[in-house]
Amino acid sequence: AFRHMEYLSDPYVLAGVVVVGGCILYAITNSAAKPAQQVVQTQPKKVVVDTALLKEYTPEEIAKHNTEDDCWLIVGTKVYDVTQFVNDHPGGLESIILRSGPNRDATVGFRGDQHPDGVAEQIRQYVCGKLKEYTRSEIAKHNTKDDCWTIIDDKVYDITKFVPDHPGKDAILKHAGGDSSAGFHSVEAHSRIGKADNTYSSAQIKLGGLLIGALKTDERKAKQQ
Repeated sequence: AFRHMEYLSDPYVLAGVVVVGGCILYAITNSAAKPAQQVVQTQPKKVVVDTALLKEYTPEEIAKHNTEDDCWLIVGTKVYDVTQFVNDHPGGLESIILRSGPNRDATVGFRGDQHPDGVAEQIRQYVCGKLKEYTRSEIAKHNTKDDCWTIIDDKVYDITKFVPDHPGKDAILKHAGGDSSAGFHSVEAHSRIGKADNTYSSAQIKLGGLLIGALKTDERKAKQQ
């Protein structure tokens, strides 16, 4: 026993024991289960769109892009190339293709209750242009039954061909060349869902085929998506 004590009194041996003990203690401490690190989710980077710099397109030009491999949509007054998204669309390929092509405006469907909060921000990454724009003074020149344009929700429609068939007769001419937004939305029949589509009213479908552009950005009363 005395020899063991003498052995441990050697400073070099004692230093070695301390080092070995420290290594063992470090190994034991670090082998213990560590608490999981909290994962901090970051919000997607906000995409800023300068509307003034966007290229203008007519509805006829936009309508040419209506296939799975080349799909554009009109939402609000902007144009979105959603080609890379169509196959990942939670609502299916057919529903998104349905809102593209001739006589189509995807705004009402896009802003439906089926889409979660934040989807408007997500779609900004696909913006590729905007509807052709017109000033109020340009629109005002088309104010007769033979040449009738009107503004509804900052979009411009050439309703000349529809004037003779309008159920309300000449009431449609009340705001010819001007803004019909308030009058259009005040008529209950205009919001009544039609048989041809479970999302859009018959009036909204009809308007889709008469769309020609949008009111000039700096002349709008309210910002549109």
